Amino acid sequence: MRIESEDKSTTLQVIMKYFHGFMALVYFSLGIAVIWKSEFLFNIPASYSIPLGAILIAYGIVRGWRAYQQSK
Repeated sequence: MRIESEDKSTTLQVIMKYFHGFMALVYFSLGIAVIWKSEFLFNIPASYSIPLGAILIAYGIVRGWRAYQQSK
């Protein structure tokens, strides 16, 4: 039985690793989309789109780095 619980734990860790990486890409892409097409897609004024997009891009990079560090 111990082997099954270890196997489930390893499978969950792999799933979470890919999920964290995917979410990092989502945040990064959303930041680029907010900066690039803010007024057409999101109705965000240009004065807010650059800071918001930069925060989302930075958060995506940090989250991606943390996911990379956990996968080692």
